[in-house]
Amino acid sequence: DDASRAESLGSASSCSTVVSFSYDGFAPMSAHAQCSPGGPEASLSVTLRPISASTVLDISKGGSVVDKATGSSVIVPPNALSYPDGSPVEGPVTVSLSVIDVTDPAALASMPGDFSAVGEDGSTVYLQSLGAAWVGATDESGRALAVREGSEGVGLDLRSTATADMGKLGTDAEMWTFDEASGKWELVKSSTLKV
Repeated sequence: DDASRAESLGSASSCSTVVSFSYDGFAPMSAHAQCSPGGPEASLSVTLRPISASTVLDISKGGSVVDKATGSSVIVPPNALSYPDGSPVEGPVTVSLSVIDVTDPAALASMPGDFSAVGEDGSTVYLQSLGAAWVGATDESGRALAVREGSEGVGLDLRSTATADMGKLGTDAEMWTFDEASGKWELVKSSTLKV
């Protein structure tokens, strides 16, 4: 889409790069693109996921945002957000949520990356998702916010109709986060996950 902003996060001499796209009203998307210096041009198909719920809240009081279509929600405790450098945020903040229903192939196409991940031992593994969500927060001027270090964090109640046989998996479901710089999913070791 010509209106999308593409930003290369790799170098021109690498064999692959991560390309990020963003557009108002949609969750940002990053995709891993294969390339070869001086080689043939390649195409990349990207699907942006619409933001499904958004609310403005007073960060000193906290609040929540609910995706009415799925019932998924984000709970932001008071003062749980800051600027990425750790400085406090004051005033109203906008919290947005975009839920990926993994039972819907069109929605699944908007999943960042190629499902490759860095396993706990550093090896490459591939994810099978039970559901995913993008959560974003900005101040009133549009500057990105992050979860404040030392806070109780932000809660995500992700509702999904996807099923898994936990006995066959041989492990509990895990929480993963997408690293835009590497284009890989990484295991979140400090999360509490209930299935």
